[in-house]
Amino acid sequence: METKKYILKISPVIVGILFLYTGLRKLWEGDLFYHTLLNSINIENQLIIEGLSLGIPIVEIITSLTLLFYPKKNIGLYTCLIVLIFYSGYLINLLFFQEEIPCTCRTILPLLGWYGHLYFTLSLFLFLIGLLQLRGLKIK
Repeated sequence: METKKYILKISPVIVGILFLYTGLRKLWEGDLFYHTLLNSINIENQLIIEGLSLGIPIVEIITSLTLLFYPKKNIGLYTCLIVLIFYSGYLINLLFFQEEIPCTCRTILPLLGWYGHLYFTLSLFLFLIGLLQLRGLKIK
């Protein structure tokens, strides 16, 4: 029972730090993230791309703060799942439906490559589902 208690306390912190890192990194290297979005998704409106390039990191940072400091971690965990669903869709779109994949050599986990990012994201998604079930919450 002690192991479950530690897993439930430590896991949101680890995921929160990961989301905080990715959000801050995207804000720090805003030009790289903006140009990656501009070159990788089929949205021609620059205003939408600018909104996404600011909105996504802000959502990641708020999610991380929820996981790190808010007593009800479930909100942060569900938000993580939603973000990971969208990010997985973005990666699948890049890998299977785009002719050219933009080079973003300075992104998080740079040694993984795009397929590695997809595998990592899907693994984190499954981990979060398991964590939510361990917390006694049902995923429908």
